[in-house]
Amino acid sequence: MQTSVLALALAFSAGASQAATLTFDSLVEYMPEDFTWMEQGFYGDPSMYYTPGEGTIHGPGGPAWPSATIQRDSLFTPLSIDVAGHGGLNEGPQDWEGEIEPFDNLMFEGLIDGKSVAYVAMAMGVGGSSFTYHFGPEFRGINELIISTPLDFVDHPSGLGCADCSAIVYDNLSYTLAPVPLSSSALMLASGLAFAAAIRRRR
Repeated sequence: MQTSVLALALAFSAGASQAATLTFDSLVEYMPEDFTWMEQGFYGDPSMYYTPGEGTIHGPGGPAWPSATIQRDSLFTPLSIDVAGHGGLNEGPQDWEGEIEPFDNLMFEGLIDGKSVAYVAMAMGVGGSSFTYHFGPEFRGINELIISTPLDFVDHPSGLGCADCSAIVYDNLSYTLAPVPLSSSALMLASGLAFAAAIRRRR
């Protein structure tokens, strides 16, 4: 009995945590204005446009919001997320029929209590792509994740511009929760059990 309780206590103190997945299945078409998204203790404003059960972000002029916020009141670590979409810069700010060039149009930002601690940007590609993105260790232990695409028109020195040039969907956010630390009394109990177990073994 003592050893099993001790093993459980040590497991908590070691920070063991199993992965879970946000599916966004509660995102439905024609959501009411007062709709509040909540899933597995997470909340925020992931918008839906294409398919129920998937989050969507769009560039300027698009039908969906350019960013989505996913947060909770305790720390979590995002592990991976499925993304699909496209994005490219049009040649000439007003010439939307010209050649298109890829650019970094998908960004992930991790925050702790409103302070940015991690950031990464990538290109979805003009022809579109679909892949699972795996978050780096810099995203460990955050309480807010922002998924976004550029809102403002993008102008390059070459004359490239952007208007609704990004359409991205995301789904299946895998994560782990930060372990709940043991209280001082629980740690003292674990130490006492360990000491008692050692005494019994000696006898």
